[in-house]
Amino acid sequence: MKFILFHLLLTLLPFSLFAHNPLSARYELNQEDNHWTLNVNLSQSGLEQALLKQYSKESLNTKTTTQLKQLIIEYIKPRFVLKVNGEKITLKDGGLRLGNHQTDLKFILSDLPQNIKEATISIPAFKENKQHQTIFFHHLNGQAEHLVLSTNNDYQAIIIEAPKSKLSTYLLITLGALVFIALIYYLLAR
Repeated sequence: MKFILFHLLLTLLPFSLFAHNPLSARYELNQEDNHWTLNVNLSQSGLEQALLKQYSKESLNTKTTTQLKQLIIEYIKPRFVLKVNGEKITLKDGGLRLGNHQTDLKFILSDLPQNIKEATISIPAFKENKQHQTIFFHHLNGQAEHLVLSTNNDYQAIIIEAPKSKLSTYLLITLGALVFIALIYYLLAR
């Protein structure tokens, strides 16, 4: 019995720690009904650390709850850059719930195209907090996937890579063939 409890604890412990880890944020892109949403889960302490690098503690303490929520939204919105088929997707209306340990935000996004050929993400929010990482979940083109954005990838990644042009493939093959022929000609001429 102790063995089972020990393994259960080891299995569940990482999930309970994630919600309060000041070095992590979770962003999730979902399609709901006929629109796309972005859910953001932030550690309250990580959020405070980032805001304190831009505003004084006294300034933050004098803000009303409404003003503080607006500051958080103004911090998050420009630090979320999703491009689909070369077009920037914007965060529109949303809501915010302040918690003691975690702050949750939800935004409606501008329309995403039906046929997604390429998509990139950049979320530099909280990079001023050393060793911060953002986990980005998405459900694009029928695939669920998560990416870890950190200093290792400069908080950006390719979600869906654009298909390579057949012309560039043919040019590469032609160039390789020309080099091969030139090498054979050189070796035979010796």
